[in-house]
Amino acid sequence: MKSEFGNCCYQCYLLDSLQAFDGSIMNDICSYLFATELKHLGDAASRMKSALENTSDDVKWRLQNIVRWCHSGGEAQICKRDASVAFSCGGWYPGGVALADLRITSDCNLSFRFEVTFPGTPARDVMIGLTQCTDGTSWDKCQAAMDTGYEYIMGRGPAPASIFIGGGSVAQCCFSSGDSSGPRVDSLSEGAGLECTGMYCIGQWIHFCCTAGVITATDDSGNFFQWSTKIKEGEIWQPAFAWSGSSTSIRIVQCKRCPCETCGK
Repeated sequence: MKSEFGNCCYQCYLLDSLQAFDGSIMNDICSYLFATELKHLGDAASRMKSALENTSDDVKWRLQNIVRWCHSGGEAQICKRDASVAFSCGGWYPGGVALADLRITSDCNLSFRFEVTFPGTPARDVMIGLTQCTDGTSWDKCQAAMDTGYEYIMGRGPAPASIFIGGGSVAQCCFSSGDSSGPRVDSLSEGAGLECTGMYCIGQWIHFCCTAGVITATDDSGNFFQWSTKIKEGEIWQPAFAWSGSSTSIRIVQCKRCPCETCGK
């Protein structure tokens, strides 16, 4: 299914539009600039290059350890130019789901963030969290499960266990056990009136921390979430994002390096 911007996301739509210009576009722009302005343009490019070469070790580490979306199902797609961005086409059912290539165990001490890179429609549903990896399961079965869209992260049908928060019209910390019984409200948030960022405006984000199997999250409004459900020893999980009615583009970024040898980051 195509998005409203053709075969990929809004960022690719813009780049495709720019490619309509011929290779002399920079010469055309420069021909209207005074000599001093041209010098300033060159100085800015040189300083940007120098800034990137002399940036902090943390920024260099992030540039060298980009997290990417590796699988998608339902109406979700991964950007062809930037695999750290995924989006859905806005349908309510089955919606879409995407999984990232960051592998997380109970030994990990890391954090990652979902960021809105292109806005969607308010009051649509998104589900944000992690799902257990299904190593040993045939890819055909995995893809069939993911093609159920947002139901995958909710733990329905053949989907694996999950830990997630629902943003949009409903905000609840939930988990599923991977036994097809579907989502349940986590005991730490049961009966609590939670609020969560809607994840439909540029600048909105939700940040997950995984420390010794404990999962917590914070959003751009300062709301804090914690699950009693934990990653157990021997389990491997990965970040997941699901859409229902939303066409928001989501970038995934790892924010904190991990000393363990399992996740490889």
